[in-house]
Amino acid sequence: MNIKTVTWYAIIGLLVAVALLPMLKAAAPQYFPSMAGFADMSCQGITCGEGQFCQDKKCMNVMPPGTVPEGNE
Repeated sequence: MNIKTVTWYAIIGLLVAVALLPMLKAAAPQYFPSMAGFADMSCQGITCGEGQFCQDKKCMNVMPPGTVPEGNE
C-alpha cells in the first residue's frame, strides 16, 4: 500500500466521521452538551422570551423601558 492510497483512505475516513457526528449528537445528546460561550450557569433550564436574557435566575429585558437615549429624533 503506497502513501496515496493511505491518504485517500484517511480522507474518506474523516468525511465519514464528520457525516456521523450529527447523528451521534442526535442519538446521545447527553454526551455532546451545547452551551453558549457566556452562559450564566445559574440560569440553566430557564428560557426567556425574545428581547430578554437570564441573570440571577430571572428574565431581564435587554433594554428596559425608559433607557432610550435622547437626542436627534
